[in-house]
Amino acid sequence: MGFNNKRATFMAKKYASSFKSDLDLRQRAFRNVVKQDCNVDISKWTFYRTRNKCMEQIRCSIQDQYMLLYNMLLYNYCEQLKVINVDGTVVLDDHKTGFRRLCIYLAA
Repeated sequence: MGFNNKRATFMAKKYASSFKSDLDLRQRAFRNVVKQDCNVDISKWTFYRTRNKCMEQIRCSIQDQYMLLYNMLLYNYCEQLKVINVDGTVVLDDHKTGFRRLCIYLAA
């Protein structure tokens, strides 16, 4: 069991670009690619574990990109509101997990 997980982790790192370019990569096609590259036959379960690890990496990278965008754009927007509307209040409620709420009180 442990060996297959190590193999799946190795293949997830090596073939992540294949899964990113084709999210619906078929089992047989992937097994043929691995057979040609490494001269190794892999089981269908190793393929499924590899695909799941790759999909997890893709989801995490997308979430990280949104967090960077959020941190950069939303924080800058709040700072600009504070500069433009000096008497107003801007409250940004965020945590490590992400954005929760934004309250803007404009001065009249």
